[in-house]
Amino acid sequence: MLLILTSIGCANKKITEESTPVPMLTSQGGTFQRIVPGMEDGEQTVKLAINISSSVEGVSVDSVYFMERKAAMREAGSPEVVTFKAKLNLSTGAVQKSPIELGSNEAVVVWRYEGKRRLLKVSEIEEKEALYAP
Repeated sequence: MLLILTSIGCANKKITEESTPVPMLTSQGGTFQRIVPGMEDGEQTVKLAINISSSVEGVSVDSVYFMERKAAMREAGSPEVVTFKAKLNLSTGAVQKSPIELGSNEAVVVWRYEGKRRLLKVSEIEEKEALYAP
């Protein structure tokens, strides 16, 4: 019985050592700007930009949770540090809780590597002056 348990323990260790390391995804913070509608029934939105860099290729950024909303992210910027942007509508849609606890100026970026979903918490998101729409 003892011999069987030892064999199983070694097999698990071998699998762990051969697994692919998870790439580093880092953020240098970001900015957000509220867009205030000029008309009473207009939609209040937020433009969010987060700077993200990755240590490997094959990483895809999917979406972001910010201000109790979730939005798709699109890529813009240089190859070294890419800025991902999202537009969140604060007037419509249901509140969507983040998968992890967030502070007031924090976001969670959902990204994928080799088909697995991963999360990146982004702090130090600075608020820019509000933009008032006509």
